[in-house]
Formats: sequence, C-alpha cells, structure tokens
Amino acid sequence: MAGALHRRLLLLAVLTVSALLPRAAAVRPFVLVLSGEDFLKDPSGAHPSLPSADGDSEDWDDFADDSPATDPLLSPSSWIPLLDPTTPSPSGDQPDPPSDALFVAGVRAMISAASSGDEAAFSTASAQIDAAAAGGHPGAQSALAFLSGAGMARPVCRSRAFLLHKFAADAGDLQSKMALAYAYFRQEMYEEAVTLYAELAEAALTSSLISKEPPVIEPVRLHSGTEENKEALRKSRGEDDEDFQITEYQAQRGNAAAMYKLGLLYYYGLRGLRRDYGKSYYWFSKAVEKDEPRAMELMGEIFARGAGVERNYTLAYRWLRLAAQQEQYSAYNGLGYLYVKGYGVEKNLTKATVLYKSVAERGPWSSMSRWALESYLKGDIGKALLLYSRMADLGYEVAQSNAAWILDRYGDEHICMGESGFCSDMERHLRAHALWWQASEQGNEHAALLIGDAYYYGRGVGRDYERAAEAYMHAQSQSNAQAMFNLGYMHEHGHGLPLDLHLAKRYYDQAVEVDSAAKLPVMLALTSLWIRKNYAGSFMVNFIDSLPEMYPVVEEWVEDVLMDEGNATILTLFACLVTVLYLRERQRRQVVADNPQQPDGAPN
Repeated sequence: MAGALHRRLLLLAVLTVSALLPRAAAVRPFVLVLSGEDFLKDPSGAHPSLPSADGDSEDWDDFADDSPATDPLLSPSSWIPLLDPTTPSPSGDQPDPPSDALFVAGVRAMISAASSGDEAAFSTASAQIDAAAAGGHPGAQSALAFLSGAGMARPVCRSRAFLLHKFAADAGDLQSKMALAYAYFRQEMYEEAVTLYAELAEAALTSSLISKEPPVIEPVRLHSGTEENKEALRKSRGEDDEDFQITEYQAQRGNAAAMYKLGLLYYYGLRGLRRDYGKSYYWFSKAVEKDEPRAMELMGEIFARGAGVERNYTLAYRWLRLAAQQEQYSAYNGLGYLYVKGYGVEKNLTKATVLYKSVAERGPWSSMSRWALESYLKGDIGKALLLYSRMADLGYEVAQSNAAWILDRYGDEHICMGESGFCSDMERHLRAHALWWQASEQGNEHAALLIGDAYYYGRGVGRDYERAAEAYMHAQSQSNAQAMFNLGYMHEHGHGLPLDLHLAKRYYDQAVEVDSAAKLPVMLALTSLWIRKNYAGSFMVNFIDSLPEMYPVVEEWVEDVLMDEGNATILTLFACLVTVLYLRERQRRQVVADNPQQPDGAPN
C-alpha cells in the first residue's frame, strides 16, 4: 500500500512540475532522484542534512534568541564581515593565520580606497591581496581573480581570472564557485554549470533555513532606462513605507496586499513587532484566499520550515508551485530547495541550470547588494561601483546593469579604477560595454538597447551597424519601443539593414503600439519617410541625411540633453519637420504665383 502511494506521489510530482516548467528544445536530461519517503509528514529521517522539526531539537531552533548573528555558511574569505563591523568573523575565536590578516587588510584597504577615490591606496591594497593570493589564500585568489577580470590595478586578463577562480573554488571559496558557475553558464557548458549551481543552491537554501536574519532585500535597479530610478530608491530609503496601523486597517478591510504585508511583519518580527508565527500564518492564510501569490510563497516556506506548524513538504510544494504558476518567480527558491533535497523531476539540463542559478543567487553572499545600495544612497559612488562590480563577476544581472549605469552616469568622476590609476575614457567605455553585454545576455532589454547604441555610434567600440541591428533586434523581441524605432530608422537609411521604407514604417507603427509616448517621434519619422519617398535624391533629403555628420557638436548636445540614450535621430527628425514646413511654404507660394488673382490667405 505504501509503495503504491509513493508511486502515485512520484507521478503527481512529475506531472505537476513538468507542466510548470517552460518547454524547451530537448537536451541531455539532468536527473534528480525523487524518494516517496520524502513526502511523509514525519521528516525525522528524510533529510539528514536538515534539522528535525521537533520543537525540542536544538538544531532546529533557528529563531532562538541565542542564534548566531552571522550566517554559518559565510566563508572566512567573505567580504560581508568587512562591510558590516557588527558581523563577527565565521572563524570565531580561532586565531587568524598571517594570510588571513593580509587578505583582510588588503580588501578593507581596497574598499576604503574605492570609497575615497585614492588610486595610490587602491594600488597598495591590490599588492596586499596579490601577496595573500601568492600564499595560497582562497579569498585573496578570488579577489585577485575579480581584479584581473575587470582590469583594476593590472591589465585585463580573463584567462588568469578564470584560473584564479578555479584555484579558489577548489579550496572551497563559495564566491569563486559562483563566478565559475556563471562563466560556464555563459559558455553554455551546462553540465559544469549545473554541478556548481546545484551545490551553491543547496548551501543557499540551507543557509536560509537556519539563519536568524530576514532574507536579503530584493536587488534594486538604480536606473530605469537612462534615468535614475527615483521611485525605487525612495522606497529603499523607507520614504514610502506605510504606517503599521494603516496596514493593519487595510488588512482588516480585506486588502490582500496589506494582509500579506502584515503577515510578513509578524513572520520576521519587523518594525519592533515580536515574531509571531501564529499571526503571520493567519494573515497569509487570509491573503491566499484572495489569490495573493507572495503569500502563497510564504505559506510554502512556513510548511517547509515547520515554522509554527507541523512541517509538511507536500503542502510546501503545493503552495510554492501555485505561487510559481502565478509568476511569483522567487518561489523557485523554495522549489529549488525541494529539488536540491530530492523533490525533483527529470528536466532538461538548461532549465535545471537556470533554476539552480536563481536559487544560488539567494545565498548569503548576495547580501553584498545591500551594502552596494546603501553606499549609493549615501553618495559613496566609488564604493557602490566596486561592490556592484564584484557581484557582477558572480553573475548577478542587476549588479551588472547597475555597475554599467554608474560607469556611464558618473564618467566624469574619479571612481573607476583602471589598469594603472583611474580609468581612461576608453577603459571606462569598454568596461561598461562588457557589463551591458553580460546583462543583455541575461534578458535585460535596456542593456541590449545600449549595446546597439554603442555599435551604432562607435562608443568605446568600432562602429558596426550590423551588430547594432542584432542588439536592437534582441531588445525589440522583448517589446522595446525604442529598439523598434531604431530598427525603423536603420531600414529607412539602409544602415546595417536593407533599405526598405515599408519595413521602416512597420517598425515605426509597432513602436507606437507598444508605447504611446513614441507618438511624436514616430509622427516625425513618418513625415521623413514621406519626404524621402516623394523627393528621393533631392538636395533636402541629402542635406537631412548629412546632418549628424556635419554637426557633431549639435549631435552631442542632442545626445546628452534631449535623448540620453544617444539617439541622434531626433536631430534628423527635427530637420524633417523644418523641411516639411519649407516645402509647404514653397507650394503655397507657387500656388499664389500661378493664381495671382487669388487672395494670399485663401485656401488652396
């Protein structure tokens, strides 16, 4: 009987998760073993790596007052204790070896030098890290790999960076394992990537289960397009936070979002509230009745942890799956835990890699994003850039785009450390370009747009219209109106794409359909098409086409003031409008000349 039940549970898991995961081209499968015993309510022997759900178990008392203040999975080479002086070192009271002291001094001095913009101090700190790495310190090897890959205080050498990360990873450095996994992921070496990401996902989720601290804040984008993301930054400062009484009132009135928020406050004991699992469970239960997906995710976590309820992996799986089906993608973190511990199914290797990557990125090392954001909010841009760049090396897309945006936005300030001293303009352009490219590979449409601009205008790279078109195509596939407009412009002028006025009009029309804000530039662009069609080869058309080359100073002004994204086509469109007015005035005068008896103001 029990065996039949296990088989039915196995079949149910296979069907539900297979339905949940997106379809993809068949590749060699990556198999995770599913044990029916894992679905039993009594988990006493199901997962030896997890503490028992028994309330008397010291191992499971993860929220006790005497819990350690530091995450036990933070390796001694982590930067977190150096950023937060209140966080004790994972080594505890054990004496540090000389290489540890040299590593700590070097990284601390490097962060300080980046903060103050002291290139000489940065170089000295780099030498200290180099010396510690030569002594075999894995954390120093990991930091040196980061510096080598970025070209800070030494020439860019990605092969050396990879080798150093390999040495550090073999010695157990988790940050270097993240960097290696990401490097394999970029090269589509999924078998190697999934092995590392699976290990890191298990570490991340175990850390989440046994840590006293609330989860790391969601990564915040510093920008929305080319502008600073002021709304998100205001929320990060707490300026838009609602008062507790208002939240409680809204929850009692049936507001699902307020119910979820109130449950969250009790679950983690935030805003001075005492942690109360009973109240958190009550409010989450109310919220899921109104189909609040975020509450579904927390319900899954509650049952997975056994926080205030009897631990039940079957119910945990059910709630997490429902949350994921409603596009609450962070629920994959919890699902990843179930997969890592054996609640998985046969799925393709690429999807498995992506899944494990999303879970691994929730590990304790991700808390560096908190310090990067805090530094930015305080105006310490150099420190923010260094920390975001470090996280970019580990494969965090938001960190990649944030670091690239800082490099572009604050290019005139001495915050970018180059091969020798501060970055030259070329070094800064190339580094930003590399970061935007990495972010675009991970689905950032704005990054793809800027990559296209870089190739179109030759910023930091050689001008290449075909590669620009490829990047715009990538952004256009994600319904980016600006990319659609740019593709229309390229078809209109035959830049990297066939000269085709019909396709140009189609792209212009699509831009308006996606974003109504594009109505004015599209109207001007369609006017340009009309002039080009009816006055092809005329002096005015040739004059309009030559404007960006003839007036580079005006182009730069348009680029910097009118359109930060560098689309100098606005200048052309403005000229088109002037041309239309000129042609209409010439036509009017011609009509008047042909009909001298007609009053000058009469309609034509």
